[in-house]
Amino acid sequence: KPDVVIASSHYLWDTLPGLVFSQRLRSKLVIYMHGLLETSPSYTRSEGIWDKIALLNDRIGLVLCRKADLIFAINNDIKDALIAKGFKAEKIFVTTNAVDHELINSVKNEMKTFDGCFCGSLIRRKGVYDLIDLWEKVLKRLPDSKLIIIGYGEEYHNLLEEVKNKALDKNIIITGYVSARDKILSIKSSKIFISPSHEESWGIAVSEATACGLPVVCYDIPFIRNSGSNLTKVKLGDTDEMATVILNILEGGQTVDHLSGRPTSEATNIPTWDDISKEELKEIKKVL
Repeated sequence: KPDVVIASSHYLWDTLPGLVFSQRLRSKLVIYMHGLLETSPSYTRSEGIWDKIALLNDRIGLVLCRKADLIFAINNDIKDALIAKGFKAEKIFVTTNAVDHELINSVKNEMKTFDGCFCGSLIRRKGVYDLIDLWEKVLKRLPDSKLIIIGYGEEYHNLLEEVKNKALDKNIIITGYVSARDKILSIKSSKIFISPSHEESWGIAVSEATACGLPVVCYDIPFIRNSGSNLTKVKLGDTDEMATVILNILEGGQTVDHLSGRPTSEATNIPTWDDISKEELKEIKKVL
């Protein structure tokens, strides 16, 4: 008999079995909440059938979350939104994400094979098509520069087709899914990390790149959890400005030590998963 049942998200496919098992086994129910569709900037509220299904899934999941003994919210906005919906504040704990410093430090690489790097789900809200646009701008001044795109998602095949149709396949490499070690190796093999994401609840990939010692260029959006000398934010959707910042770094226009591959002091302060697990375990023990 388990003491606790954990649902890894608030979506119906996680919360429903979580609730059934917790009630049958008389266990405590803990739910992780990474985002709410209604508060998501990317949610268009269109009349399409899939949008309606997604919203229904979100709302039913929220109803089931009211039965939870503890909710781990990934940021304060989610906690505030839940409280506004009538959830009890004492049942919500704002947690965070982390990086695997041990893995990152174990991967050694001195070669900078790629000029730019992106890592994340290949979905529209991650700005994956902005990547193609801004890299075309970079290529006008640096025609031999290379961008590696690490990840997989619903736009994977469309991105491959667009890169091929624009004859950019020598300059833009899309890897698909890779192992955690190969991901870190590819990031460390790059000069700059690019995050054109339109929406984040925390920004793990940005933190991993920071811990790898890369300069990061991203849009100015909430919940990118890094700040400091290694990170440059530009206006959301402004691929011209982002391309300019990238070119300035690649051409040495910025007086920084970014290309050394040494993590900044901000990077070393990013928590580990072990740190986060200990904090979450304390909260779980409180409800047992």
